[in-house]
Amino acid sequence: MKTRFSYLVAAAALVMITFGIWTLEQARSGVEITSQNIGSVPATTYRTTDASGPLVVIVHGFSGSRKMMQGFSLSLARAGYTAVAIDLPGHGDNLEPMSSNITEIEGATAQFMGTLRQVIDSLQKDADPNRPVALIGHSMATDIIIRYALTDPRISSLVAVSMYSDAVTDRAPANLLMITGAYEPGLREAALRTLRLVDPTANEDSILTSADGVVRRGALVAPGVEHVGVLYSPLTLRATLDWLNAAFDRQSDTKVVRIGGAIAAVLIGVIMLFWPLTLRLPAQPVPSPSSGNPILAIWAPAVVTPLLLYPVQANFLPVLGVSYLVMHIGVYGVLMLALLWREGVRPVKFTLWPMLLLIVYALGIYGFFLDRYFTNFTPTGARIGYMGLIALGAVPFMLGDCLLLKAYQRPFWFGIVSRIAFFASVIAAIAMKPDSLLMLAFCLPVVVLFFLSYGLMARWLNARVQTPTAIGLAQGILLAFVLGIAFPIIG
Repeated sequence: MKTRFSYLVAAAALVMITFGIWTLEQARSGVEITSQNIGSVPATTYRTTDASGPLVVIVHGFSGSRKMMQGFSLSLARAGYTAVAIDLPGHGDNLEPMSSNITEIEGATAQFMGTLRQVIDSLQKDADPNRPVALIGHSMATDIIIRYALTDPRISSLVAVSMYSDAVTDRAPANLLMITGAYEPGLREAALRTLRLVDPTANEDSILTSADGVVRRGALVAPGVEHVGVLYSPLTLRATLDWLNAAFDRQSDTKVVRIGGAIAAVLIGVIMLFWPLTLRLPAQPVPSPSSGNPILAIWAPAVVTPLLLYPVQANFLPVLGVSYLVMHIGVYGVLMLALLWREGVRPVKFTLWPMLLLIVYALGIYGFFLDRYFTNFTPTGARIGYMGLIALGAVPFMLGDCLLLKAYQRPFWFGIVSRIAFFASVIAAIAMKPDSLLMLAFCLPVVVLFFLSYGLMARWLNARVQTPTAIGLAQGILLAFVLGIAFPIIG
């Protein structure tokens, strides 16, 4: 019965992958996609051979990359615009670190504005110097594009997705569309406040023009999406295209590309496919469960780790928000291993091939689709060395986690309790030192996604081959890779 069901899962996974790839490649058809460096800034240009529309520069948000903005890039290119998406310093393929001063305008904000000016000056060099330019920004980048537009008269129109900026006044910037996801309550309120600078009676989903016609401003809400999903919402993409067409007096009946569901189909399909593949491997006998009590190994590290690290200042890694996390998971893992050792659980029976299988599938196959369709997943420059340092904490943590879950042979809910204990520990650390550890909160969603993807694949493989030491080591390497690639490099 299990074998028959595995064939159904494999067939469903292959259908999802095939559908997703076909949809994503169709969205690219007819669009010339060229990657190059503009000075030191990695950029990708999207245009058709007969493009006649204005230039649109597209800027990602914190921990994003230009690949995350492909919904905008492809939709605008198909409508005749020349869309150029860039990687900001410290992000994606950009080897220049971002400023570590992220709270002052003179720090990272000024640096990113300089990057934007460098890109626009270069792109305008061989064109009409008065050619109008539009800017699209997401999250952190909304403040960048708004402040930059106030300094450059070439900027004719702005689209700010998930916006927050103190720089907006009742009259400037003059042409601004704000779009937020339905599940972004704080940012929805910020957009509404900005809209009401023009009309105090305005409501969401309004487009307003000031009485003297100087300011045109809108605030729309994309249904059913959050901070990342808003980038792929059909409403977001359609409203952006309509806004720019109106700003530049263009007509276009081009359909926007709908790639969010296709990206999800490919990535979920690749994860699903791993389970029936593991069933083709030779099954190993399930070891007898440990007779000890796992409760101490779950909760003691969760309580002790934030207390031990409270007096410690962690600044040894130039990866924003990750230094303390590496220390936390390292201490957490060592404590877990020590308590497991006390209960007689040992990291033995190491087999190399399951470790290599998981790493190759996770990075080579799943990682390939992540990198092509969703976000940058190819390490460059110093990131590779930083991953080695992150592994010093990630390996003992994931080794202890894997040994704990396997040694006691508990049901699936047991693993959920273990995860809850870990996240509670990190949240407690943030609460104890909010001024210095607040950036750590940005790391937690990445770790959650890691457990939901790589952790699930590891669980399936371990259930078949019964080698928790090898699987734990593989997961530690994968976690180090993910943390090293996901967050900005700072100076």
